[in-house]
Amino acid sequence: MRSQSRVTLADVAAAAGVSPMTASYAYSQPGRVAAATRQRVLDAAAQLGYLGPDPSGRFLRQGSLRSLGLVLGEDLAHVFDDPTSTAFVAGLARVCASQGYGLTLLPTTGGADDAGLVAAAAVDAFVVWSTTDDDPVLDAVCATHRRAVLHGAPPTGEPGDGAGGADGTGGAEGLRGVGIDERAAARALATATWRGRAAPAVLSSPLDRARRTGVHRGLDPDRVALPVTRARLDGFRDAALDLGLTWDDVAVAVCGTHDEQQALRATRVLVAAGADALVAMSGRQALAAHHALGLTGGEVLGAVALGGFDDSADAARAGLTSVEQSLEEQGARAARLALALPDPGGLDAWRLVERASTAAPSSRPATGPTTAAGPTRPVRVLHLAERSAWERARAEGGYRGSTRGADLAEVGFVHACTAAQLPGVLERYYADLPLDGHELLVVDVAACEAAGSAVRWEAPPGGGELFPHVHGPLPLSAVVAQLPLRRDPRGAAALPTTSDLEALGVPHAPPNG
Repeated sequence: MRSQSRVTLADVAAAAGVSPMTASYAYSQPGRVAAATRQRVLDAAAQLGYLGPDPSGRFLRQGSLRSLGLVLGEDLAHVFDDPTSTAFVAGLARVCASQGYGLTLLPTTGGADDAGLVAAAAVDAFVVWSTTDDDPVLDAVCATHRRAVLHGAPPTGEPGDGAGGADGTGGAEGLRGVGIDERAAARALATATWRGRAAPAVLSSPLDRARRTGVHRGLDPDRVALPVTRARLDGFRDAALDLGLTWDDVAVAVCGTHDEQQALRATRVLVAAGADALVAMSGRQALAAHHALGLTGGEVLGAVALGGFDDSADAARAGLTSVEQSLEEQGARAARLALALPDPGGLDAWRLVERASTAAPSSRPATGPTTAAGPTRPVRVLHLAERSAWERARAEGGYRGSTRGADLAEVGFVHACTAAQLPGVLERYYADLPLDGHELLVVDVAACEAAGSAVRWEAPPGGGELFPHVHGPLPLSAVVAQLPLRRDPRGAAALPTTSDLEALGVPHAPPNG
């Protein structure tokens, strides 16, 4: 059998006894060839080891390579390590797959070879992951005169067609932007986090391609080269002015990478300097900061407000206030614009999800009131909720469940328990359930009472130990964490450990008195 590299369509035509055009039609337009003739061509191809015409030739004749290029200013591994970039690429891939396009990743390094990499890319259009205004790769993209979209740029103007850069105006001006109103989202986040605080601070993404770390005060956003970082700093400064704070007093700790360890160290530096409210520019930074505050003890975790971007299930479990946005949908929009598909245009959606991490200082969880005998009441308690009911409550903005098979209207209060009481509750009322359809909600008592739902410690009918009952709807803002439940292979409930619950402010010991 002859190898594919030596066999041509002309060889197949000769072997089948047909003209090269007929052999071509057998593949590209089979309706124009008699079934018996087409079969003869295919049999000859199989005999010779011919796999079919080179698709790149057909794409070139049609003026399309059927591929979208993603230009990355990050290490290639970042696409798979960072949840936000992974979601963005998933959106790109979804649209590409629906249109029969491939996705080509083009990681750039900031070196002299970047322009050549872009120029030689066998793609129809480009999407550029957020980069600096002065990145030469933007001019290189525009110089190809192919459609191009820039993530993280203001979503204004017409879809990029490569016009920018050719007239010396700078690459970014020739690209269509995709993203949320970063400045408005940052302003809302900082307002919720810094309200009532005296010493606000920022955990920042890199400022430019140099990625230098350091702590700044009075940082001028106009001197920041990365558009997303600049817009968020603008929003934070707006919030500081709205709240009567002095921007020159706000400490901004700049992290050079997305590494959690850098955010951990920066958090410790800011808190040691007296910061009492932190806003983080990414979800990974916010979760790292939450971990750093937890390591310092419950008193500091309760005293420092914290908010971040890129809301997630992990942020919800930690009770973090976050800006929610869909990076996957932004990736899909970028692909639609780059491939000239219909798109409504405008800004992408975002919303601020407020949770216990930014509650007012008077209602934030602390170590709890103490006496000589120890804690008088746990500051956080537990409620077992059906997952479907909890998800519905989050969508509707209110939770009105009470206990298994009953709601607040029927019972008059929401059942809850302490960590010590949880095993007994599960044994008495949930022994016949697999538990994987339930969530264990960690509920902040002070936040419930601040919202008008009093928490009373009451004995069940007939007497016995006291249980916490929430008299009123359970405020979503009072749920500081949600923990999945399941049963092990033996059927026993696999519960969070005592140390895990204590880290969330749920003491194991029952209440006194």
